[in-house]
Amino acid sequence: MSKELYKLNQYIEMLIEWNEKINLVSYKSITELLIDHIIDSFSIMECYRFTEKIISDIGTGAGLPGIVLSILYPSCQYVLIEPNKKYYRFLKKVIISLKLKNVELINRKVESIDDPNSLKVVISRALGEIRLFLNMTVLKRTKVLIFYKGINCFKELHYLGLPDHKIMFIKKIKILEKYNKNHYIIALKKR
Repeated sequence: MSKELYKLNQYIEMLIEWNEKINLVSYKSITELLIDHIIDSFSIMECYRFTEKIISDIGTGAGLPGIVLSILYPSCQYVLIEPNKKYYRFLKKVIISLKLKNVELINRKVESIDDPNSLKVVISRALGEIRLFLNMTVLKRTKVLIFYKGINCFKELHYLGLPDHKIMFIKKIKILEKYNKNHYIIALKKR
């Protein structure tokens, strides 16, 4: 087994173990956990190749997609931003246990981040409406915003209007289609 798959398996085991104690993510079976959280997290690999050095995951929760990507894309640096203490404690343990040298963990709200260099490329999965991100002052200089979304993404974008951003792509995740999942990745680029 490759080093990356071994680490990914360790992460999944830790997620299952901690989830029994403090409810980090919702799932009914291991298969559902793998499809809805793990595969969904690395599905971006189908449509986007990170060329940037620093990727920020806002509201990473249990490390989805940040931890998964840090394991599978180890050449990038990841800034995981999570204000919730429950998730923070779990993520700190994961980072130490898996020896993830390419991950920085910040236990604050994104609005309090004062280093715009760590927010050049931002990813977000299951955190909220795109409109909320575009209205955040701290993200005004962000070059690329990537969102993991469901089928409602088209409605969100239709009513949004994008004066400061253009759509790089909207891709349906093919790996999830066979599980009857309508998941999309949307990438917006600063004009």
